Amino acid sequence: MYTHKTLAADSYPLPFAEHLMRLSQSAPRGRTYLSVCALESRSQPAGIVTASLVNGVLTLTGDDAANVITNLNLGAGTTTITPDATTTIDDLGVAGPGTVNTPVSITGIVTSLKVAMKGGNDSITSDPAAPISLASGIAIDLGDGNNVFNFTTSTKIDLASVSVKAGDGNDTFTIRGGAGLGNQVVGSGSSPSALATAQRRCATPRSPDQRV
Repeated sequence: MYTHKTLAADSYPLPFAEHLMRLSQSAPRGRTYLSVCALESRSQPAGIVTASLVNGVLTLTGDDAANVITNLNLGAGTTTITPDATTTIDDLGVAGPGTVNTPVSITGIVTSLKVAMKGGNDSITSDPAAPISLASGIAIDLGDGNNVFNFTTSTKIDLASVSVKAGDGNDTFTIRGGAGLGNQVVGSGSSPSALATAQRRCATPRSPDQRV
């Protein structure tokens, strides 16, 4: 155990000031050592979107980072989710956390899409050349942030129901199918910044039954 004692100046045989001066003069002139201190990292952590397919329901859940899905292809029997360079798709049906900027394919028929993106400026875009047909529709919660949900395709869209919620922020929600293909969307929106069908920015809800 270390005990620190404070000695009075008169306990030294030399005058106290002179004693301190001699101590400083007798101190060894050693080398000067330089050290490097790591600064706080400025890199942005990757956002993580978990994905699971259970009983036909594809569930995508984001976090409070900016989650970006550049291509969501709801193919017949296989769904492919492609993130951008800052986002990781974590397939809960597969061991391991997933890899940033790496597409994930999930096998199974999707009849419904459920999305909860939470905070951050999030974006989800469908495959522009793939049809979108969900017998049980979609339920979207964009959360806070400036978010984009874009289901635009040159082929047919058929959604049995659409429900949209959004928090604070400037959000854009778009559903648009190819012209003259008999597209059908039935949905409802909720304040303050979402609309279930067509294209709107920070719009108020419209009637629960809409067709595009």
